[in-house]
Amino acid sequence: MQTTFQNLPDILLAHKLPWKMSALSRASTTQDPIYSIGSLLHQKNNFILTLQVAESMRAVSRQTLVHHDFPPVALAWSARSPVLAAAGCAVTLYTWCDAALCKKGTYTNRRAGTKAPPAPLTAVEFVPEYDARFATASVDTTCTVWNADARAIETQLIAHDTQVNDLSFAPSPFVFATAGADGSVRVFDLRDLARSTIVFDGNGARDAVLRVEWNKRDMHTVACLTCDGNCVHVVDVRGTASRVVNTLRGDCAYVNTIAWQGKDAVVVGDERGHVRIWNVDNRWGVKEFLMNEGVVKVECGGGAVGGVIAVGTSENVRILRDLA
Repeated sequence: MQTTFQNLPDILLAHKLPWKMSALSRASTTQDPIYSIGSLLHQKNNFILTLQVAESMRAVSRQTLVHHDFPPVALAWSARSPVLAAAGCAVTLYTWCDAALCKKGTYTNRRAGTKAPPAPLTAVEFVPEYDARFATASVDTTCTVWNADARAIETQLIAHDTQVNDLSFAPSPFVFATAGADGSVRVFDLRDLARSTIVFDGNGARDAVLRVEWNKRDMHTVACLTCDGNCVHVVDVRGTASRVVNTLRGDCAYVNTIAWQGKDAVVVGDERGHVRIWNVDNRWGVKEFLMNEGVVKVECGGGAVGGVIAVGTSENVRILRDLA
């Protein structure tokens, strides 16, 4: 496979953070691009920094800071309205009003039928086509769908035998995939929770699946990564035998984050600072560049300058022109 390597990508914006990063998410419903970044401080008092970026993507026009209890392990903006969900020990919803984040409410997840304290959450995502419904994954093996307006749980299910590390919705308000510490990726349909489909099965706990990302432009394709691997697996959920249709293998560095850019490209970031843009159909191989520190999170999107990729490293956020 052909690899194009470059040390200096077209960096539109570089922003130094005041602390280490835990999470990154981009809003798609505001006029100017907005990026929210969670802090990783070893204390209860943490923060969410929100950067409002100019249309040219080359300057921060405004930045705001809100306090958040403990580091947010995941941030997710709604695709329909300017609402941000931050997951940690609970889910806190914020609305973007008057160019700032305003707290809307807190939702505490507890496994049904138990009196144990709420378990830590690992992921949060809004249900497609809704701005008041969101889903969470938890270390207590459950996934929970909330109705924010009613402040009530709509559905809670035991998704895996061990903790659930991630979840991602298809371009559908009913179908989602989960990543489990048992080494599997499972697909659920909210209309029929009596069954699920295992679409990827690794080597058990030794290959715990850390991340799963559904292609929002393809109902049938997900990407996932395991805890001890340097590769990303692309899976066709319709398969009846071997569902893995392609595998991107990097060097010996562990992959931390994945994101889809359009329908055919996967963006991958690893602990050694490599960012790779991989065409899943192998039409143009792999394009990669090197940051100066490990990559925590990548976010893809568009703007007035075309496609852009936000790369969150330990203490920096860089917005790059899409090389795909």
